[in-house]
This record gives sequence, C-alpha cells and structure tokens, in this order.
Amino acid sequence: MSPEYHYSPTGDVLDITLLPDVRSVRTEELTPDVRLDWDRKGRLIGIEILNASAYYPGATLEHLGDGTQWLTLAEAEAEGRPDDGPTATRLRALLNTGRLPGRKIGRDWQIARHELWNYLENRPPVGRPPVNKAPVRRRAARAK
Repeated sequence: MSPEYHYSPTGDVLDITLLPDVRSVRTEELTPDVRLDWDRKGRLIGIEILNASAYYPGATLEHLGDGTQWLTLAEAEAEGRPDDGPTATRLRALLNTGRLPGRKIGRDWQIARHELWNYLENRPPVGRPPVNKAPVRRRAARAK
C-alpha cells in the first residue's frame, strides 16, 4: 500500500498517511511544525506537517489536493465501532441537524472519514449514568 498525501490549503497542513486503516495511539512532536503518529505496535503510521507552504513549493502542494475520503452512510455505519457505532439512521439525523458535517449529493449523504472519526472519538457517553447502590444486607437466619 502506498502512502496517501492530503493537503489542506485553509490550514496549510500536509498530512502523510502511511497506514490508512490503523488508529493512532501516540503523537510525538518532532519539531514545532512536524508531528509523528504511532500505532499500538510502535509503527510510524503518519506524519503531519504544519505550515507546509514554508517547506514545499505551492504548486507541489496544490497538486496533492485535499484528499478527503468520502463515505456513504452505509460505509460510515460499517466504519464505526461494531458494539456502539451509530446507525445510518442516526448519522442521517446528525447530518440533518448540522451536528455532523457532510455533503448531500442528490438524496444521498456523504461523510468525510476524518469528520466521522472526530465525532466518534469526541461524542458524549450514551445512556444513564451508573447508580451506586449500597449493597443489600441480609440478616442471617437465627438457629432455633
């Protein structure tokens, strides 16, 4: 698998992804403008270069494009965690209310992969908070 290059002109950030389907567990700041991402096995999986236009010619960066990977709702549902990931219906509701950014093409929604993971990693916990009840004490039966 070859590396993926993504350049964001609005943030002037160059992102080099070496292993696209592996999650980062540690980020190391090499210099103020360069960050390295590592996986749980200690492998380098990505490099992020801030202020990229100071290091690379503008024509080269423009050629890279933004490289956004767009997912359909079905793909986004499958991408989420199997045990607690949102369903396609829930994703559609989040998109309609503007809580999750995406784009609509015809009747279908698409979500940028990075936006989906930002949402998944930063969403609030779901469900009721645990109730700490005191243990029930039982009286020992008295011998007759």
